[in-house]
Amino acid sequence: MMNTQMARHNMIDGQLEPNQVTDPRIIAALGVTPREQFVPEIYAANAYVDDNIPLGSGRFLMQPVALGRLLQAAQIEVGTKVLVVAGNTGYSAAVLAQLGCQVTMVEEQRELADRARRILSDMGVRQVEILTAALHSGDPAHAPYEVILIDGAVEIVPDALKQQLAEGGRLVTLVAAASGPEQQGVMARAVLLQRLQAQFAQIILFDAAVPVIPALKAHSDFTL
Repeated sequence: MMNTQMARHNMIDGQLEPNQVTDPRIIAALGVTPREQFVPEIYAANAYVDDNIPLGSGRFLMQPVALGRLLQAAQIEVGTKVLVVAGNTGYSAAVLAQLGCQVTMVEEQRELADRARRILSDMGVRQVEILTAALHSGDPAHAPYEVILIDGAVEIVPDALKQQLAEGGRLVTLVAAASGPEQQGVMARAVLLQRLQAQFAQIILFDAAVPVIPALKAHSDFTL
């Protein structure tokens, strides 16, 4: 049986801290969130490795370092209103809940959304609302959001999501070049978009091999 406490400790010491994840709040949140519960049982023993974990239907749980660095760049505080797009089985939403955020998660695949609801309910996480909806639409009914996390790589960032940012709000994700069929991870560039009135300033953060979310590929009609 996997020693999950040791696995999380090794993730922090061997992956997060050597790769510039230094915010103690984020390290603590990742250190107590049971990542193994958010992946298929067959992958539970690999839940804390430095890799993306397949969830089925072309979706993946993002590698811990990439998620940690995105959350750190988003400058999250207690009470921050966050929208998670493509939240999969709810892992990133659970981490954000540990950080004291008000979280809404959008997931288009009903099976993933239902599993997220079950996992978070079993964990006693109450401050996450999960919506089953198209990823590119986000959650306009409850916008604006101070932070938007797209939980995976994209080839396009839908304009509808940008417009759901509050003034000064931050959107973090990874942007990849157009890719072919499902891949374990293409090289993508992490970016932070900040809304400044009608404009969006972009900061390039780092590179990481993270799979592209199928619904946010460039074959759609959305613009970057």
